[in-house]
Amino acid sequence: KDFPKCKTLISELSWEDYTALKKKLTGSKSTDVTGGMASKVEIAFSMIKKEPGLKVQIFSAKEPDTLYKVLIGEKSGTSLVV
Repeated sequence: KDFPKCKTLISELSWEDYTALKKKLTGSKSTDVTGGMASKVEIAFSMIKKEPGLKVQIFSAKEPDTLYKVLIGEKSGTSLVV
């Protein structure tokens, strides 16, 4: 909704919410050989469904130490929930 600024954080995203949100998403404005975020989110949800208890967070590593903070249990970005 606020792209490219992306200042609105979705702290938790369920499959149902993602399905509704996906209808509003547009494709990448540039060439994306990795499949884009939609495919990554869908793969993550399928992994969560297969492995109960698996936790997935989508976050930006633009700020220093974000990866470290996530690895020690701090929440950052968006958590996917089933």
